[in-house]
Amino acid sequence: MKERSCKQIIMGVFTERYITATVNGAIRRSYHVTVVKDAVASTTDNKEERHLGT
Repeated sequence: MKERSCKQIIMGVFTERYITATVNGAIRRSYHVTVVKDAVASTTDNKEERHLGT
């Protein structure tokens, strides 16, 4: 996908586990990653903010 200049857009639920792991894996592989804040969810707003770095 990198060769094709594809963008990685991450969305889903359980930010504190699945989203964070997916994003970290993509970054380790040198992908540019965008997390759509309104398209992810967590068990609490506090956890979501902490794991998104907002």
